[in-house]
Amino acid sequence: MIIDPISGIYTDKDIFWPHSTKGYFITIGLVFAGISVIMIPFSQNVMEFVILILIFYAASHFIRPPYNALMPEVIRRKNWGEASGYINTFLALGSITAFLVIGPLIKVSLYYAAMLAGILIISVGLITPWKIVESPIREKTEHKKGAITTLLKRKEMSIFFLMQLFWWASYESIATYFYFLAKDFNLSLTPGGSAIIYVTIAFAIFNVTTVISSIPIGILFGKTLRKKNLITIGLIIMILMELIGSFYHTSSMFLLIVLAIAGIGWAFILTASYPLGAYLVKKFTGNKTPLGLFFGLNSVFTNGSIMIGAIGTAAIMLIFHISLIVVFPLSFIFSLIA
Repeated sequence: MIIDPISGIYTDKDIFWPHSTKGYFITIGLVFAGISVIMIPFSQNVMEFVILILIFYAASHFIRPPYNALMPEVIRRKNWGEASGYINTFLALGSITAFLVIGPLIKVSLYYAAMLAGILIISVGLITPWKIVESPIREKTEHKKGAITTLLKRKEMSIFFLMQLFWWASYESIATYFYFLAKDFNLSLTPGGSAIIYVTIAFAIFNVTTVISSIPIGILFGKTLRKKNLITIGLIIMILMELIGSFYHTSSMFLLIVLAIAGIGWAFILTASYPLGAYLVKKFTGNKTPLGLFFGLNSVFTNGSIMIGAIGTAAIMLIFHISLIVVFPLSFIFSLIA
């Protein structure tokens, strides 16, 4: 919530003028993130481990505004939806790779897992500024005073930010459920398996359906006049799955089916919201508000969802000794508000 808006503001300041700041910011962030991951197995105590995790998260969030602002600037406007579909597909494929390759590798050797993850992260960071060709900047852009206030004063923009807060809170609540599931139960799909295997498979299935759905949804975005309707469809799917999960949660296999369908809903939300945000900025502010600032502010709300969804849900469960399954009604409420 601190790093993202700062990164967004400086992303737009053209520090490397006449070259764009975005590619170089992505390189800096990913190199630091990759190095911190590689060093994690070598941490000698809890404090060193925490510092490395903080560096990793700071670096990861440092790249979010420039990364998000990059697509609308290098892709033609009419193709934003399709590009968003491809981006979400590859994001989900990356998650599946992490769950199914790097995750199990940790059980073999934490050193090998950290080395593989770190090298992948650093490699992407070094490739980005050379392989993504941005338009040259003809004149420097400066933020006018009160740019943040101007953006937040628009009712449509404020509603968009709040929607992000609530649908991400819904997602974080479900993620919290599976954390506790792994901790408290030993559910498995295979003999001799473990809760970790179940959770890994659950999130992999969620991401598989997101992969399958994202590109068709992205293409549909370009052909739909009312873009926000796609987000509504996604939220309705999420609401129905969360409602079903509230009442039918005794079967681990049934929960996997619920998650698989929820992944399609999540694909609708993610794929449509990314270009919709850029559309709104251009529609209501023209080029007065650079995209880095917008995505920096947007990240404040998506990160704030962790406070409501993950931490809030866990706190309610622990303080009041409420059953795990309270997560589904809470997620339902968050999605319904959105």
